[in-house]
Amino acid sequence: MTLRLMRIFRSVAEHKSFSRAAEELDITRPAVSQAITQLEEHLAVKLFNRTTRRVDLTAEGELYYHHVIDILERMEVMEEQLKMPFEGPAGRVRIEASPTVARSYLLPHLVSFQEAYPHIEILLGTNSHYVNFNESAIDFALQVGEGSDQDLESHHLADVHFVCCAAPEYLERNGTPESLEDLEKHKAINYFSVGTGRTYPWAFLKNEGLRHIRMHHDIAVTDSETALAYTLAGKGISVIALYLADEHIQSGKLVPILAKFPLANQPLRLVHLPNKVMNQRSKLFFDWLTKIDKKPDVQQYATLK
Repeated sequence: MTLRLMRIFRSVAEHKSFSRAAEELDITRPAVSQAITQLEEHLAVKLFNRTTRRVDLTAEGELYYHHVIDILERMEVMEEQLKMPFEGPAGRVRIEASPTVARSYLLPHLVSFQEAYPHIEILLGTNSHYVNFNESAIDFALQVGEGSDQDLESHHLADVHFVCCAAPEYLERNGTPESLEDLEKHKAINYFSVGTGRTYPWAFLKNEGLRHIRMHHDIAVTDSETALAYTLAGKGISVIALYLADEHIQSGKLVPILAKFPLANQPLRLVHLPNKVMNQRSKLFFDWLTKIDKKPDVQQYATLK
């Protein structure tokens, strides 16, 4: 049994597809199929349940997968350490973040990382959905909010300010709320969880505590930019990250409301699988990212640790 077979197995397990694994590894689909058959014959167990639509790990395959990724990660760490004195850090780091966080927080600083480590390739995926580390070869994710996944290791990067706001046209039609109780008369653009389908309550700071309010809505979204677009169109009141709303407040396109009742900040977190052996490139990225918050330009939209 070779490391090549293990790498093919890992790719099939993570993509749930022989074709996608073949594409990633730049080999033919029959070569992938032959490698998996060879591996199953060697181990004398069935590793995958195959249908015409998908490929899923069996119970034995799940167990084998966790051992394989540990072996391959340790091998990659060793290979990197051997090569580093000659070539410097190299390889691929995959990150997932929402489009807003990627553009506003990560991208402005990514140039400095790439200048320092030109041989490290960054794969940056942008989506607002739940990230499944076990089904994708993802190294890190940046998330706003407390999060409910206890299986991930979390590192606090910054506290993001939010503002309650609406378009002037909406307030002219519906009036401006002066108290939290007034919000009951208004429509909101809410956020909802992809995992549960439930909308998140708005959390206001009041009397040294939190007051959670569930708003009525005609539409709920998963990302701040969509919420911002609907708010600018006068469709309701929303809660927007200050760094995203600020330019529209300055131009008069948005009006901040309920200033006496500030919203609770939300943490920006870097998350990854726990107890994972970090290869050199991932460790370098981790160390670099956790030091970003010491740079002054981030303070325009985040209160730092």
